[in-house]
Amino acid sequence: MADLLEEYRRQRRLKLEGNIYHKTQVELAYNSNHIEGSRLTEEQTRQIFETRTVDGHARLADIQDATNHFRLFDAMLDTAEEPLSPELLLSFQEVLKQGTEQAASDPILPLASSRCCPTRWAAL
Repeated sequence: MADLLEEYRRQRRLKLEGNIYHKTQVELAYNSNHIEGSRLTEEQTRQIFETRTVDGHARLADIQDATNHFRLFDAMLDTAEEPLSPELLLSFQEVLKQGTEQAASDPILPLASSRCCPTRWAAL
């Protein structure tokens, strides 16, 4: 597992298209967001990852969700060796929802979130 993590990190630094880091970023963001109702095509998702632009019609919310997924995957690579904690999970949620309509209408409040489920957090 450490070898794969280091390879992802190495490939991210190289910024080359077509490597496993690039492929994972695009496919993970596309498939996850598609399940949630995104109308982006896989090609549009790839364009956003590579150039931060998109051809054709695209909803701003879908572009924001894809961009957040890219940032979250990088954050997970950066913190992969840290112990899983409520604070880390909440930071992932904040990255994923940053700039979205959901975040604007239902702000993420880490303190309140940790109070809502103390027995679940204690299990971590």
